[in-house]
Amino acid sequence: MTSEPPAPADPAPSEDDAGAQASQRETRLAAKNGAKLMLSMGATLTVAFVIRFWLPRSLGPATFGQFHFAEAFCEALYLFTALGVADYIGKEVSTRTEHASEFFGGMVLVRAVLSVLLCGLMFPILWLIGKGRLEMTLCFILAGWQVALIANQTFSALLNAKGEVDELALVRVASKIVWGLGIGSCLLFYRDVRWVAVWFLVGEAIQTPVLFAVARRRLRLRFRVDLGVTKMVLLGSVPYFVNFVATRIYDRIDVQMLSVMTDDKEVGYYGAAANLALGGILFLPVLNAVVLPMGARIGQASRDELNRVMRAAVRGALVIGSLVTVMLWLHAESGTTLIFGDRYENAVPSLRMLSFLFPLTYMAVLGSMHLVQVDKVWSVTKISLFGLVLNPVLNVFFIPWFAALYGEGGGGLAAATTSVLSELVAAALMLYALGRAGVDKHLFVTIGSCATLGALLLGLHVFVLFPLDLWAVPVEVLAFLLGAFFLGQLPFLGPLGRKVMARLGRS
Repeated sequence: MTSEPPAPADPAPSEDDAGAQASQRETRLAAKNGAKLMLSMGATLTVAFVIRFWLPRSLGPATFGQFHFAEAFCEALYLFTALGVADYIGKEVSTRTEHASEFFGGMVLVRAVLSVLLCGLMFPILWLIGKGRLEMTLCFILAGWQVALIANQTFSALLNAKGEVDELALVRVASKIVWGLGIGSCLLFYRDVRWVAVWFLVGEAIQTPVLFAVARRRLRLRFRVDLGVTKMVLLGSVPYFVNFVATRIYDRIDVQMLSVMTDDKEVGYYGAAANLALGGILFLPVLNAVVLPMGARIGQASRDELNRVMRAAVRGALVIGSLVTVMLWLHAESGTTLIFGDRYENAVPSLRMLSFLFPLTYMAVLGSMHLVQVDKVWSVTKISLFGLVLNPVLNVFFIPWFAALYGEGGGGLAAATTSVLSELVAAALMLYALGRAGVDKHLFVTIGSCATLGALLLGLHVFVLFPLDLWAVPVEVLAFLLGAFFLGQLPFLGPLGRKVMARLGRS
């Protein structure tokens, strides 16, 4: 009796098949976690919008200008304690979670030393630039807020790298509710801006022990100090660190320069416009949290698949960013008056200019993530350093020029113009550095489609919907999204849109 020949073994999957499978698996995980974080952020944004819009209206331009300066000053100073570790975690810990315990304790120790040193530097810096007791008090309180915020960003990065975001989403919602109730009570009963700063600190500090406990359980995170490994991680994080510092400084240096070169009211106008515009980019942390780990894992299987996924992400973000731009530009005056009151009419030009920031910011952020994923992190660093030089140089010329040309609100318009130009240069350089990996004909089609939709919506607003004012917003949003759908520019819905158009053409 002869034995049957063994069944042939299944052929090993090709690199393309493995890449496609990894892409589908990681895209599903990213979509799932992104949805959880988006729902969480939707709840937190409701609270944040109320507070962020209420603050300028309640405090007035001058006092709010002082608070906005202190907030921006502490963010710019304490960003040095971030050490670039969050981006390092997104790329490295997502593929080997046990690595987190090897450097966590040493990183905490280094941050503690840096935080104490920076706290000692704050007083002489504030004294040299002529700030008074109130600004100094606000800065010292908000320094604690920054320490807790950066620690929480690290725990969030660890949980995102692991793909475990359930507790993270719940903690964010709960802490934001506490934060909102605390600040709301201050504005209703005390109107003391120092207590507002205290509640900024409390809102972050209550998250820290909870997120640490969750990270310990989910990643088996252990606190041990290994200076050798910590040094290796910090050296590996240098390009991320330089990029993070350069980006955040030029994001905030305009406020510092505006405060020194103009007055508190001018900072208040610009701060109000920035608060209103902030809603368009508050989902960037979610984008960063899910896309960077997803890309790192897809890239392990197939570089071509990684490039395809990232190009699609850029096109989708460009459409959404363009929608935000159009809505803010069309309704800047009505929205500013409704939310902040007539005292902030000088913030309208700044808001209109800042509206152009959103598609550029999304493109630049996704471009930088793509460069990191294809091991071109130093390209990101060089571009960020160039922006760090470009932004203050433009502000030095633009702020006094615009202030003299436009009067009140001109300084804020100058800072907004500088931000847009800097982000435009950064986005263009990111795409140039990526080359064919990030740029294809579909990107230019998307840019052309967004520009066309924006122009058509402007005409619809001016000639048809203008009398409706803010009531026209739902109609305009729907019109833009339908246009993007039929042009095949909405992610996942693009093929469906093309099929519908084909059927309409045949009929």
